[in-house]
Amino acid sequence: MLAFGATPAQAAPGDPSTKCNPNQSFTVASGASYQIDLSACSSFGLVDNGATALHGTITGLVNNGSGIATYINNGDGALSDSFILWDEDSQAITFTVTVLPAASAFTVSPGSVPAPVIGVPYSQTMSASGGVAPYTYVLDSGTLPPGITVSSSGVISGTVTATGAYTFGVKVTDSTAGTPLTVTKNYSVSIAVPILSITPSTLSAGGLSTPYSQQMSTANGTAPFTYVVESGSLPPGITLSGSGLLAGTPTALGNYNFVIKSTDVTGGNGPYNTSRSYALAINAQPPPTITAVTPATGPSSGGTAVTITGTGFTGVTALKFGSNNGFAVTVVNATTMTATSPAGSAGVVNVVVTASGGTSATGPANQFTYIPAPVVSSISPTAGPTAGGTSITITGTGFTGATAVTFGATPATGYTVNSATQITATAPPGTGTVDVRVTTAGGTSATSGADQFTYAQVPTVTSISPTAGPATGGTTVIITGTGFGSTTAVTFGATAASGYTVNSATQITATAPAGTGTVDVRVTTAGGTSATSAADQFTYVPAPTVTGISPTAGPVGGGTTVIITGTGFGGTTAVTGFGGTTAVTFGVPRQPPALP
Repeated sequence: MLAFGATPAQAAPGDPSTKCNPNQSFTVASGASYQIDLSACSSFGLVDNGATALHGTITGLVNNGSGIATYINNGDGALSDSFILWDEDSQAITFTVTVLPAASAFTVSPGSVPAPVIGVPYSQTMSASGGVAPYTYVLDSGTLPPGITVSSSGVISGTVTATGAYTFGVKVTDSTAGTPLTVTKNYSVSIAVPILSITPSTLSAGGLSTPYSQQMSTANGTAPFTYVVESGSLPPGITLSGSGLLAGTPTALGNYNFVIKSTDVTGGNGPYNTSRSYALAINAQPPPTITAVTPATGPSSGGTAVTITGTGFTGVTALKFGSNNGFAVTVVNATTMTATSPAGSAGVVNVVVTASGGTSATGPANQFTYIPAPVVSSISPTAGPTAGGTSITITGTGFTGATAVTFGATPATGYTVNSATQITATAPPGTGTVDVRVTTAGGTSATSGADQFTYAQVPTVTSISPTAGPATGGTTVIITGTGFGSTTAVTFGATAASGYTVNSATQITATAPAGTGTVDVRVTTAGGTSATSAADQFTYVPAPTVTGISPTAGPVGGGTTVIITGTGFGGTTAVTGFGGTTAVTFGVPRQPPALP
């Protein structure tokens, strides 16, 4: 069986338990209790060896044959505790306790929730803090608005079906071991009276002996809705169903005025209703209808070939895109027309047909959207190598749905539309200066100086002068070649020139940096870096050294031949130091050939 023992500071009567996990832990709220169940590893219960805890008490030790005891925290503010139990062989099981601070604020948000609207789907998510997750949520008091529920995860949702004021409390429970923490959050909402609205606002005309159908619908309120003719008269042959279908075959000409009332099923203080007045003309021939405009978009400049589908296209006298007449209108048959869109302002317009039966009604099916042509306002960078591959950022407007990006007449190797104002494109191979243009459903961007991209040739260095200079640098070097127009760097070997000036596309003046040996002078432009060759080589010449002279003296009248010994005398241009006077003559002996 198990036994309780002293705290770790007391003497232990035995070694760590081999029957139960000798080191165990649990978490308890300040002042709460926790049940310890060791029955799985004890056949005979617990042995009481006087177990104590500094910040709590342990009960259930005396005559314990179940292996279950209880730790009760005393709530003194300590955040940890420990104690030892003893198994049936008097071996120790050490417990470490984490105590949640009593000051931890167990809070629930939001503080309030917006009121649901009749007939509109509603959802608000609650959250809790200050306890041990996960949390569970349950309606604890009051009444939820009809149609609204609270899930165990804290989501208040549904579609409210009744007006009125409602107050309810949601109980939130955490997962603290032993005695969980709980808090109840109260909310109050007032469900406003819905404002119903019947659509459509107007009715299209009907034709004598021609089937007519129009479904009425109601916004807001609680469905289902019931429709009746409140006043006035429907055209003979036309009826209104309770579900709002105005339909039938007119049997008499004329203009008919009537009022339709819609009633919802909102509870509480409901139901609610609304009415709308209508005028319905029954003509000898029904007005045309448009069921589709294909395509439904085109550039603001016009010129889009459009097919209009519908009914009643006999005797067509006009076709308009907004307020502008369509071009090249062709009536294929009573249900199909073709036309070319005129120029128009960016935005949505209604395509309307006028025939002997009247003018077609407007609606989503007859809408045509004018899309403005894209505009390229800048590109970066503006140059790159003729081999292509340069990543270009194109900035402008109207890039949504771009279908092509071209460099001159050549499509970009690839492109990504980042936003309506930015595209990233990869330049294809090319030569010269070209316009970068973007094509969308609105057309192709116009050319301008802002969209020009220059393919730069790889520069070439054909000569440099001088070809040598001191190792300390500072030599002014004239570089001759081609393709220097967009130079971004001049290097002497791996070292950048101390400075350079691009005189023209064929000449650069550069200042040599310090260096040693022979290096290649290379020029870098947007087109790349010049290849190395013997023509671009620059040699760093070390300073000469004098190690001895002979003789070391001579007459004041001069004329003494002096042998100067040292290194680096090749290319000597002067010998000085005879009291500040330059030697009258000097010569550098030719070096003997190397022995075989």
